[in-house]
Amino acid sequence: MYSKGQRIMAWAGIACLLLLYIVSFILGVSGSKQAFPMFIASLLATFFIPTMIYLFQLFLKNARGRQMMNEEPIESDEEDSSDN
Repeated sequence: MYSKGQRIMAWAGIACLLLLYIVSFILGVSGSKQAFPMFIASLLATFFIPTMIYLFQLFLKNARGRQMMNEEPIESDEEDSSDN
């Protein structure tokens, strides 16, 4: 199961891509000169946005793993008092 943060990032990526394609479509229908460059930007973003989301999640996962590995175990007070 995916975490809440992963789902939010995925939906944000979907929303960005949909918005890019909708704007490209509107510019194409209206006959704007910016339609083709916007379409190319949409195609590039189709690969770039999911890749960046994946790398960001991978980075966070590795950063959390390192943080957990660097934490020292907490010793309880009971062990210290039994030594006396």
